Amino acid sequence: MLKRILGLLVVLSWLFALPCVAAELNYNAGPGQMMAKNLPDAVTDGTAKLVGPMSASQTMRVSIQLPIQNKAKLDQLVSDLYDPKSPNFHKWLTVEQVIAQFAPSQDDYNAVINFAESNGLKVEKQWPSRDNLGVSGTVANIEKAFNVKMNVYQHPTENRTFYSNDRTPVVNLPFPLAHVAGLDNYSIFRPVSQRQGTAQTSNATQQDPQTVAYTPSQIRTAYGLDSSNTGAGQTVGVFIVGGYNPTAITQFFSQYSIPYTGTITPIAIGSLTTTCTNGSCEIYNQAYSTEVEIDVEMVALMAPSANINVYCSQQGLDWSQAFEQMKADGNTVKVFSMSMAVSQDDPTDDVVLEEMAAQG
Repeated sequence: MLKRILGLLVVLSWLFALPCVAAELNYNAGPGQMMAKNLPDAVTDGTAKLVGPMSASQTMRVSIQLPIQNKAKLDQLVSDLYDPKSPNFHKWLTVEQVIAQFAPSQDDYNAVINFAESNGLKVEKQWPSRDNLGVSGTVANIEKAFNVKMNVYQHPTENRTFYSNDRTPVVNLPFPLAHVAGLDNYSIFRPVSQRQGTAQTSNATQQDPQTVAYTPSQIRTAYGLDSSNTGAGQTVGVFIVGGYNPTAITQFFSQYSIPYTGTITPIAIGSLTTTCTNGSCEIYNQAYSTEVEIDVEMVALMAPSANINVYCSQQGLDWSQAFEQMKADGNTVKVFSMSMAVSQDDPTDDVVLEEMAAQG
């Protein structure tokens, strides 16, 4: 029952966090082409004004994403897995089975590795799923590899600049690529509360908090959880951007006498590898952290014996890598949650989520 309830919560989180944008992969793309547009609309239509070129010596990290095999088979499989009338209902695949049936070939993955290295890019992360390759290099090498120019633009609706390629990448490979994540930071993750807007103050926030707030015990009661529903033996994943304050979580446990007996483990993604230490992700952003901490606290009060993996990411490339890590952990982590929103999604994320759905 606990898994079903938490599973409902995470499905709702993803639905609210990832907007409905008409972005799909083009499976008719030719060799060397991108299956995704891989370019912000604001650059395409000129609403983002050019500020100037990026420094050729600046280091960038990007994630080269390969298309999976047998996409139609995956679509049908996921449909059957969630259809109570299907003989395959809830017959989840393991991580290894998903790789065996849907991963790009090793030859194609090796070709992408050779392509990256021949263009002066450093391979930083390889994944068993073979659909994502993390690389880094100078702007000059990125421009050479993907046949683009990297520029700085003024954001058309926000008071900030962003970097982006000036055209859709084209690569010297005998097959198409799905997408190259990290070529721009036009869209950034924000807490869902910020996405919905915080300028307006609701009537609820103007009232006495005691009349509108729920205690942890009331929340558990609302979901029909009794003392036997502890989450023991389960692990829940929480995706975050911008870090969190573990002291705030400890204070929450103390204030409400939550008998949390699980383990909260921060998992560093990409460029956070050397800074995610001492029980937290130290790229700390107070504007983001409160919602992240509430995510962790909610899991702990609903499942006080469950372990919690906190996938610590930064903006841009790292969250693409975070999704890969979450998918790779699918044999042990069956429930994931996030409360971050992004305004323009990457269609390759949908494929990763679909593979995670196949893993249960």
